[in-house]
Amino acid sequence: MAKADGTQRYGAVNSAGLAVGHGMGQMAGSLTKGTLVDFPLALADGLYAVPSLYGEKVRDHGPVTDWKSGGAVAGKVLCFDCLSRCAFY
Repeated sequence: MAKADGTQRYGAVNSAGLAVGHGMGQMAGSLTKGTLVDFPLALADGLYAVPSLYGEKVRDHGPVTDWKSGGAVAGKVLCFDCLSRCAFY
């Protein structure tokens, strides 16, 4: 659509381009979050229950609220697993 001074106005095209760019940015963020956070967390939660399939007791690791408590729980679980494997095998 031409303005009175002869320049072109691309309002609809610019809006569509911005909407597509915004959608692609959201998709990239969701894909990254799903790949790096949600999938490993779901896998870890699923594997956490495997000992119950063999009749063993599943240990409660406590709540994880931030990276500090997550690191503490990870260290405790890793040490417990290493010590129990070394002691029983």
